[in-house]
Amino acid sequence: MKKISIILSGLGMGNSSRCEAVIQQLLLIDPQLELSIFTWGNGTMYFQSVLDNYSSNIVLIDLHSLSTGNIFLSLKNYFLNTIILIKSFVKNKPNRIILDSDYHFLSYLFLRNRVFYISQAADVVSRFFKFKFNWTFKELINFFVLEFLDLCFQVIVSRNILVPCFYEKNFLIRKLKSVPLIVRKNFLNFNGKNSATVEVGGVLLSGSGLEFEKIERVFNGKKVQIISPERREKFKVSEPEIFKDFKYVITQGGLSSISEMLSMKMPLLVLPISNHVEQRLNGLEVESSGLGKIYNVNKSFEEQVKSISNQANAKDVVFPSCDGAKVIAKIILD
Repeated sequence: MKKISIILSGLGMGNSSRCEAVIQQLLLIDPQLELSIFTWGNGTMYFQSVLDNYSSNIVLIDLHSLSTGNIFLSLKNYFLNTIILIKSFVKNKPNRIILDSDYHFLSYLFLRNRVFYISQAADVVSRFFKFKFNWTFKELINFFVLEFLDLCFQVIVSRNILVPCFYEKNFLIRKLKSVPLIVRKNFLNFNGKNSATVEVGGVLLSGSGLEFEKIERVFNGKKVQIISPERREKFKVSEPEIFKDFKYVITQGGLSSISEMLSMKMPLLVLPISNHVEQRLNGLEVESSGLGKIYNVNKSFEEQVKSISNQANAKDVVFPSCDGAKVIAKIILD
């Protein structure tokens, strides 16, 4: 029986939904897999809410938070997590290790032949030079630290880097492989029709909760409904049925949110988090492909909504493939 360990960031929700999509496809191929999920924060909350849907042998290990607001506590937790991971690898001897925005490199540095990294960083780096944009100094620093150095790290620690892309592309480094966008099975198989009869949109917030106040301020008084992961009672993960009553969706630009909306062929307005290069580039890709627009706070809201609705109905619009989880599962189990 194959054993797979999955280690992912717990900062937002995108990594969690992406990893769940891959888990769903892995179990379709081999229902007898033994899966261990290591995460923290929002990642733990996410998987605690969905694991009851699975009858397979899945173990969730809650790591110490790396988002404490105290650098010394976060460093302490980092090393505690590293010890937890090393002990698990020694005891369980996983056949494959899947990483998504994880950096506990000391725990798997010598296991690189088993490591598959899922990350958009290589695509972000390539698109950074594609789009001629007037980047700020903070954005340039963000790009170098969070994207370029991240990519260098992935090359060092992994056997293969699986890069979700809007459209297929080739990379110069052999271990980099382009895969389609990744969405959960319920989005991939959703057959419901958009039942919206009035121009009401959904605002899909980042799972990290960043810039929530800005979103509220920008869209105050507009015909929109803000969708946020519910934390006050039992946490609930967004499902495709939530969106069928919307004419369009406004998102902050995370790849997982964009991917799931594109799988439903939903018109998009993208309002990236400030100084977030990846989200800005995702918005530029959406705009250049005719799939939506980056939201401009200085322009008419109604005109921008009308524009993306017309774009979505254009005959020459090509929506990207969203079956990346299937492709990744086959590669990992090959």
